[in-house]
Amino acid sequence: MTENIELLLLLAERGATGSEVEVRLEDLAKAMGCSRQTAHRRLVRLEKSGLIRRRLKGRRKLIEISERGRASLQALLLMLEKALRSTGSIRLTGTVTSGLGEGSYYMRIPHYMKQFEKVLGFRPYPGTLNVKLDGTSEERAAALREMTGRVVRGFRSGTRTFGDVKIFPARLKGTDAALIFPARSHHRDVVEVISERNLRRSLGLKNGERVELEVIV
Repeated sequence: MTENIELLLLLAERGATGSEVEVRLEDLAKAMGCSRQTAHRRLVRLEKSGLIRRRLKGRRKLIEISERGRASLQALLLMLEKALRSTGSIRLTGTVTSGLGEGSYYMRIPHYMKQFEKVLGFRPYPGTLNVKLDGTSEERAAALREMTGRVVRGFRSGTRTFGDVKIFPARLKGTDAALIFPARSHHRDVVEVISERNLRRSLGLKNGERVELEVIV
């Protein structure tokens, strides 16, 4: 893990976070204090983990940090902020939007509901509040997906397999809540929030209204 972060940081310093850059193994090996072979193995490991993309263009070796790789770096930044500021929370901002239905689907499955209740200490309302994130908050949410959170485990039922759901305790307008990330969700700009109450109704929230979510990490 430490080696992955070290190499990602080196690639980021060379501009690989926003575009492809040409990288020489000799330069990476020298920066990391290792052999060319070791540097190559670490690059292959990053590629297999989905953290970078590599391709050849003639004799040039081009590398770009993937979305997942950028999220890993953002997660590191959030952990550093937490350690330095001792706040233990991350703030996400956005606007209330219509539901995706993914989170509420999980909330209606008894096997999941029992785990939610055990992990959170309350029985969630069987629905979610959806928040469309601002640009910076979208990056922070992507980083949260890479961080360690509480997990509601997936399971198999007959021929169907249900994935994990990652959970972070949160507060919205003074109300206890939780931010959930279904493992199989492909939406990156919208997050789902659950609570013991119907948040939209109890807080009088309407589509387009700006909200700030305090996520406990």
